[in-house]
Amino acid sequence: MAEDWLSLLPDEVRQFGEPIEPDLPFETLWPLSKAELLSNWFASNNYAVIGGDFYFKKNSDFVHSYEGWRCDLNKNEMWVNYSSRSVAEMLVKFSKVSIALAKPDVWFTVVALAKPNAKQLAIIYAR
Repeated sequence: MAEDWLSLLPDEVRQFGEPIEPDLPFETLWPLSKAELLSNWFASNNYAVIGGDFYFKKNSDFVHSYEGWRCDLNKNEMWVNYSSRSVAEMLVKFSKVSIALAKPDVWFTVVALAKPNAKQLAIIYAR
């Protein structure tokens, strides 16, 4: 589910993102060094981080690392708890990846979601 949260980001955060391709505005890459800045915005705006992927920047190209992560909503978990947990888990994962990969040009994509309406939550909980 694509959501246009990118347009809501303040310029001082958005400036660090790079689209994977110009035709894919929802597929934006972020430098790992800016993960905390982005996660603070998610936490402040009650967004949950669903998951994402890691990339390396080689010259001017991005190469997928085939390393990713996801954070699922637990059954009966309140949205406010899920959004907090997902952002915290994102930062823990990024810390581990940063140490494991030990490469300066690690980038990531992220799928984030604002609180869904009741119908959307029913679908999520039914999974």
